[in-house]
Amino acid sequence: MNRIDLNKNVIWTEEQENNLFFDPQRTRVLLEGIPTKWDMIYRQNGDTKLPISVKTGKYAAISNNEINRAVVSHPEIQFTLNKRLSNNRKNSKFKLVYDVPLISDNNFGDPRQDPDGVWPLLSVSNSYDGTGRLVLNFGLYRYACSNMMIVKAVKAYTMTTKHYVGNFTTPVMEMVQNWISQMFSDETFNTVRNGITALKNQTELKLYFGMMRGLPLKLVSQILYNVLVFAPSTVLYLENDNNDAVRMSERHIEEILRSTYASSIKTKKEESRFQNVLVAATENKSEQYNEQVTNQWLLYQLLIKIAHNVVKQENRMNMINRFSRML
Repeated sequence: MNRIDLNKNVIWTEEQENNLFFDPQRTRVLLEGIPTKWDMIYRQNGDTKLPISVKTGKYAAISNNEINRAVVSHPEIQFTLNKRLSNNRKNSKFKLVYDVPLISDNNFGDPRQDPDGVWPLLSVSNSYDGTGRLVLNFGLYRYACSNMMIVKAVKAYTMTTKHYVGNFTTPVMEMVQNWISQMFSDETFNTVRNGITALKNQTELKLYFGMMRGLPLKLVSQILYNVLVFAPSTVLYLENDNNDAVRMSERHIEEILRSTYASSIKTKKEESRFQNVLVAATENKSEQYNEQVTNQWLLYQLLIKIAHNVVKQENRMNMINRFSRML
């Protein structure tokens, strides 16, 4: 993967800013002219009301403006909104992503120079339509590819809260800032970073077949054959009744796939199709991995690259999230 230019300027128009940071408004829904207990959540656009959702009167959406003010005004840490990664989906679902200044003693790679480098990141998921809670995530992240898709480098810390009146024992700003301070305390931050150190120190390579349960034969075969090429010492845990573990080999891969997909290999035609899939998988190698896979951390990086290369774009994050079970 080529080095990613994180320093390239991104210019947002005022309209784009307003599209992300607007406060939801509400009006009582009428039924035959009589007010009900339901409110319409909408966005005011000039003289036009753009409906977002209809919610009970007890619903109180926490606005993106409230969250943003709490984050950028934190008294100890300077956060910067990452405008490449932040987005608005149909005025109802939002993601706010904040970069954190790189820690001077970070020894896990600078993403500005190292494609496999990781960095601390704060992400906020919010909704105005009642389909999700306010969710804050803190962790170390890395880019999955040059299109700025990001994935967890280690297991992230999460805070969630519902959008309901009376749910908050403290104001939103105080709640968010207190949580951020806790996440960036030496104890918590070092715990997150130690997760990577533990993976780097784990030299026995482990892959759990259960992570691929329910996936199509073509995809699973490509994953396993790529691991065989770039990390041949990997032990595959089958997660069956005996909790068997086998060393990666072409013979073992074929036996595992044949056993797993036995119900679809009953006729000569299906057997021929099965063999064609295996041949194609051995020929469809991922891009050359640039270093020897010697620990569990590098195996996870390899799996991310395999997912990026062999999985359709719309399914990549689902596949990568499965791999994150290794963390």
